[in-house]
Amino acid sequence: MKKSQIARQERNAQLVKNIVEATKPLLLQQGYEDLTIREICANAGITTGMFYRHFVSKDDVLSFCYMQELEVLLSNIDKKLEGLPLPEQLVMLHTEVMKINSRFGPASVYMFLNRKTESTSGSWQMRDMLKAKNTELIEKSVAEGFALSPGRDSDNIYYDISTISKGCMADWYMTGFEDIADHAKNILSRLVFYLL
Repeated sequence: MKKSQIARQERNAQLVKNIVEATKPLLLQQGYEDLTIREICANAGITTGMFYRHFVSKDDVLSFCYMQELEVLLSNIDKKLEGLPLPEQLVMLHTEVMKINSRFGPASVYMFLNRKTESTSGSWQMRDMLKAKNTELIEKSVAEGFALSPGRDSDNIYYDISTISKGCMADWYMTGFEDIADHAKNILSRLVFYLL
C-alpha cells in the first residue's frame, strides 16, 4: 500500500473519531431527537459533506457510537463476571448493556427498536454480539455442570432475556423513569431463574 493511501486511511479514521467524539456530548446534552447533523458537524469542526462521506445519517453515527460502547463492554465484561453463578452473570451482562442505553438516552433506544431506521443492520449486529456472549456464558456454565431446565437452550434463554430487556427499554422510553439499568436488573433478577 502506498504512503498516500495509508495517510488517507489515517485521516479518515481520525475524522470518524472526531465525529464520534463530537456526537457523544451533544447526545447527552440534547438527546437524540433534538440532535442535528449540522450541530454534530459544527462541534466536530467539519462540513456536512465530510460527515456524509463517513455516515449516512445521525442514526448511522449513533449506531457506530453504540457499537463502540458495546464492543468495549463485551471485551471487558469477563472480569466482572468471573466467579459468579450463571444467573448473576446474565443479569449483570444485561444490566451493563442497559447502562449503555442509559448513557444514550431514552429517545436513542427508539432508534434501535424501530425497524424503519437506516441503522437496522447495526441493530442486528449488536443483537448478534450480545447473543454470542450469552451463548458463551451459558455453554461454559453447562460444561461446568450447570443444569438447564428441560427444553431450554442458549437461544431461547437469550430471546426471553432480550424480550424482557426490550420491554424495560420500551417502558423507559414511554415513561422516562430515571434508572433503566437498575429497573432492568431488578426485573431480570426476579425472573432469570425461571428462564433457565
